[in-house]
Amino acid sequence: MSNHMTTDRLFGQKLNLSQISGLLAAALVLLTGLLISWLTWSHLQDQLSLRLQQDAQRQLQRLTVTIAPSLLQQDRVSISVTLQEWVRGPELDAIRVLNNNQQVIAESGRAGANSVEISQPVTQDDVAIGVLRADLNLQPARQTAGRYLALGMIATAFCALLAGLAVLTLAERYLGYVRQLQQRLQHWQQDTSALLELPASPALGELQELHQTLSALARQQHQQQAIQQALARFSAGGAPAASARLQYHDCAMLFIEIEDLDSLQASLSAEELTDNLNRYYRLLTQAAKLYNGKLDRYIGNGAVMLFGMSGNHSSEERNHHALHCLYAAQLFLGLIRNCRPEPQTPCIRFRLAAHWGPVLLAPLTTDNSTTHCNLIGDTLHWAAHLAHHSQNQELLVSATLHAEIQPQDNLLWRCGPDLTDLHGRPQQNYWLQQLPEKQQSLISRQIRHITAMTATSE
Repeated sequence: MSNHMTTDRLFGQKLNLSQISGLLAAALVLLTGLLISWLTWSHLQDQLSLRLQQDAQRQLQRLTVTIAPSLLQQDRVSISVTLQEWVRGPELDAIRVLNNNQQVIAESGRAGANSVEISQPVTQDDVAIGVLRADLNLQPARQTAGRYLALGMIATAFCALLAGLAVLTLAERYLGYVRQLQQRLQHWQQDTSALLELPASPALGELQELHQTLSALARQQHQQQAIQQALARFSAGGAPAASARLQYHDCAMLFIEIEDLDSLQASLSAEELTDNLNRYYRLLTQAAKLYNGKLDRYIGNGAVMLFGMSGNHSSEERNHHALHCLYAAQLFLGLIRNCRPEPQTPCIRFRLAAHWGPVLLAPLTTDNSTTHCNLIGDTLHWAAHLAHHSQNQELLVSATLHAEIQPQDNLLWRCGPDLTDLHGRPQQNYWLQQLPEKQQSLISRQIRHITAMTATSE
């Protein structure tokens, strides 16, 4: 058993699958051809032998008519002369004339080593007067059948060679694609950040369907990576690095969620979606820059803009950061309304929510004297939850941030939805309806300026 397994292992190591397939195909065609050739040879030899026997039997029948009178008179001389003058066919080696006592009266020729004896009774007036016996040589029939067998074997070998080469070529086309695909997948497995590059499309049915499926997956991966890179631009590279330790900071935050991102991925190419996200990223950057906000890393389908991350704040500073959060949100919403997407390109919609609360800074890495941090905390999750329940072109404000706004700031509100917080308690929220006229006029001028500047740069 172990020797058999060792032979199979060595055989598999020396020959690849396409070569094994070619050899098996050639062997099957060869065995089938040999079987057909042998059956044809056997049938042809039987047919030729039967024909020789029939021809020899007819010759003997004619000879019996000729020698019957001489045999009736027991004229051995006449019978011998007749046999000597009789032209035998090449299949008859010898002919003997016997009387009723089975005594040889006359004979002609010599029996061959492989001849077959046949007999023909001699009758006169339906009375048996003797027997003709002949030695039939079947070698011509065997030789003719053998030639056909040789031709059949040559044709079989040629067909087996063609079949082996055809299967080898076809298998190489299949397996060549599979081997290239395996190498590409191994390379992609070692570096998942790289794009999955597929070999050239095969012109074979099943593999073409597999190639189309993998191509769709590669396009999806390419699109997801492009989107991740575009969304990663929404990260400013980390939170303020006053210290490289865990630390809570109270701040105002504006959470911006991209609505129906999955639908956009399905309807837009990776390049189109990336270009659109980059356009909105520039608008967000302008809004954050004007109101001292920090655009930080995206979470899920959104980004977060932070205000007032530098230590403890007085009540006036808290109010100032909260107002800046609302102003930046209104500026961004105004810029979205004035944004002109490319023709035939759907406009990206956003849901916005403003919230106030503690955010935990978790240091990740330090690079070139800059500490990169991650943002952790229930405050972020609650802001994302609020944004998910917000509406397009509206700003939903939490009760926590609403409490930081002073009545003299003259903001107009309307009641928003009551949502259950992370601890199961209902929370009142508010829609920002209108800013003070002076601030709204300032934001309108900023919108016109940024829109004009963006149009000029494009």
